[in-house]
Amino acid sequence: MATLDEKFLDGPNVGYCSSSDEETGLGDGDTASNTPSGVASNRKQTGPKAVLADYHTAQHQMKVKQRKAELEMIKEAKRFTLQNPSSSQKQSDSSDDDEDLESIRRRRMQQLKSLSRGRILEIPDAEEFLSVIENNKSSSYLFIHIYRDGLDSCNTLNEALLELTSKFPRAKFFKVQAHLLGTSGFFTSNALPALQIYRNGDLIGNFVRITDHIGEDFSSAQLLRFLTSNDIEPSDGMQQSAYSPQGVILVSKDDSAERVLFMYPFTAELPVVDKEEDCTKDWKKTDDNIADQTSPAICAASQNAGSLLCPKEGLSGVPFEIKVDNIRFAGFPWRIENSTHSLAVVFVLPGSAESHIVDSFQKLSKKIAIAINSEQQRCNYLKLQIQLMQPAWDEYEALTDEQKATHSPYPAILEKSGLCQHLKEVFEDVCDYGMCDVFVDDCIEVGFCVEPKAFLQAGLAPKSNKEVEEIMKQVCPYHGILFLEDCLPSPDSNPFVLKFLEKYEANLSIEELSASTGLPLLQVLQIVKHYLLWARAIVIYPICSTNVYTTTPCHTSFTTMVNTFSEQFEGCGLAEIVEQFSPPSSLGSFLADSSLYSPVNLRMQMLIFLLRNQLLVQLHTYLYLLPPISNTKIEGCDPSCITPRINTVIKSVNGVTEELRGYLTDLCGQAILSGVPELEVFYMVQQFVKFIPFLNGRHHIEHIMFETQTDRSNLQRVMDLFAPILSPLYIEGI
Repeated sequence: MATLDEKFLDGPNVGYCSSSDEETGLGDGDTASNTPSGVASNRKQTGPKAVLADYHTAQHQMKVKQRKAELEMIKEAKRFTLQNPSSSQKQSDSSDDDEDLESIRRRRMQQLKSLSRGRILEIPDAEEFLSVIENNKSSSYLFIHIYRDGLDSCNTLNEALLELTSKFPRAKFFKVQAHLLGTSGFFTSNALPALQIYRNGDLIGNFVRITDHIGEDFSSAQLLRFLTSNDIEPSDGMQQSAYSPQGVILVSKDDSAERVLFMYPFTAELPVVDKEEDCTKDWKKTDDNIADQTSPAICAASQNAGSLLCPKEGLSGVPFEIKVDNIRFAGFPWRIENSTHSLAVVFVLPGSAESHIVDSFQKLSKKIAIAINSEQQRCNYLKLQIQLMQPAWDEYEALTDEQKATHSPYPAILEKSGLCQHLKEVFEDVCDYGMCDVFVDDCIEVGFCVEPKAFLQAGLAPKSNKEVEEIMKQVCPYHGILFLEDCLPSPDSNPFVLKFLEKYEANLSIEELSASTGLPLLQVLQIVKHYLLWARAIVIYPICSTNVYTTTPCHTSFTTMVNTFSEQFEGCGLAEIVEQFSPPSSLGSFLADSSLYSPVNLRMQMLIFLLRNQLLVQLHTYLYLLPPISNTKIEGCDPSCITPRINTVIKSVNGVTEELRGYLTDLCGQAILSGVPELEVFYMVQQFVKFIPFLNGRHHIEHIMFETQTDRSNLQRVMDLFAPILSPLYIEGI
């Protein structure tokens, strides 16, 4: 039977309509139930009626097939989500899933660490070594690692110091090879790795062969504890502690009691030792995290935290904040669905924490609570975790009061409970990097960022969520973004983000990215906001040859960038490149400078390096509409050559003085006498009138171009014609 399209459009049956019973499309077994309503199957259909009947039948059959396919899909989905797989399949799938999740988390946290991790600068010679020490007159700590290539213990110390750079951004870290200092062969063979620490120009720590004190294989936490035991506190005077929690507490409430299930860091009493040897062994054996001590105030406040912090009746789902002495407790209580059980993940914050920091940790508490609640509904997760914690609590309750003073149930709970391990990961990652990314029960992902700390770790000025929101209000479609480091998508990234990263270029605007990716402009703006909040990118004007850049005044990190720049761009000096933008210079001039022998594409990479490290800022041109300072008449103008239509346009201008109207007339007459066609002058004065509302010093040229839909060349021609009554101002901005 010919299809409807064939009957109406093309093919051998064009214009033919069936009137025979054989082409009705219904077999002997067809009944009225298989026929769409409104189509009679027991009557002969002829002419157009037969065509319509065939069409309705085909549509009905198509819907039936689609519905059947949907039901099959739902059935398969239910089978995989509701049925319990076999034990062997479950173990295999669980193993594969664990590996995949761990791979995703490891890769993501590696990206976060690479963003926040600082650098250890290389000292090239003995003269520079002395200069670094002499120039360190501030109260910040100066660490110098004296090492030898190929020595495993030196590599271990280097890795530990790298971890400390992210925790203590105000401290300075350097390394130098021993032979460059003229040391003896005996020193090089027997005294490395060596660590020297200076403050206010004085040597306060000199640890030769530091592995004798903390062992061959040590972590940054062990190194930090060793330094602390020697009265070296790199955190002295640091301000960013207000952005980090001091602890995390898991509290619950059920029919029986209100109690603290877990807290981290927990106090762990270390054995008292007298001999230095025993102390050394103790440093080596003690777990990194058990030695992390909570302050006495936290411990005292947490003793009665069960009744203080547990969710109250009717307050579940409402964030709370409690201040005790100099400590704030912030959380988001949550009532477990279909249960009398309530819980709250409470973060312990400094008393000086600002309101936006408290809000951030309340949001994190809510995210974790929702994840726990979801897993409880799926697989009884919370109940199983509490059952794992209970034996440790039973053992602790069986102790005498004296024994309780020196014991804690939390180490045993941490070892057994996956939920507590997740809370530990969240706490440590937020403290170290300002970000965290965990999979609760290896199933539900919880991602979080403390914006000010993340910005600080990325080398940017700290900004709160509200400040980022204010920046987003200023972002226009003509803006672009610049990633602070090359951004690689995660395996489970949102497909919109993958498409965005695939098309991203530093010279594309948000509007152009929207067009090239096919994503709505609002969606692209949401992606940009996401990267701003996670301190992964900054807003810029898209890189183009007309952009004017200048050096950042008094950039304190310039010296720390020199070695990094030399490593990335071999044979090029950072000072020489930065000098190209002092005085301010356009990108086009920089790329065309014949005194630089590097290829153009390499110079573009250099510019991106300078922008990422905030060694350059872009200058935007703002314009004011002002009459000339002197009252002298504009030479070479004849008002009589002004055509009526130009006069009409000038007289129609609102909000300007008669003096400015006179100058407009004179400038138009001057242009016509100089040979500019009257039609072109008429067009330019029309354009200028359109620009006047933006000539108040509040809008830069790029914004004027966007608002008036004018290209740069036409705008520049108009501005050149009326330059005598325009005053330009160059200001840093986006």
